[in-house]
Amino acid sequence: MRFGFISAFSTGLLTYLMIPSEAPIQETASLVFLQSRLYLIATVAILSGLNDSLWSTQISALIGKAYPTYSDPNITAAAFALFKCIQSILSAVAFFYST
Repeated sequence: MRFGFISAFSTGLLTYLMIPSEAPIQETASLVFLQSRLYLIATVAILSGLNDSLWSTQISALIGKAYPTYSDPNITAAAFALFKCIQSILSAVAFFYST
């Protein structure tokens, strides 16, 4: 859990330091704290993948703990299905509002 926090914090910090604050709004020539280098971009990509896998594992463990299979396996399966359905819908919404 600590590794996940450190990894997520590092990813956010590196991304913040490599992108100028005006970049999402308009083209900019302003300076950044860290110049984008291939190794930094690869590090951010790897940390983002680790964050995603750690987050997914934690959510799956939480769902499994909240809906144990010994009570009713159908409820556990329905909880996972509902989570994946909501996750997919929100991913589609994020895709459409970002383009």
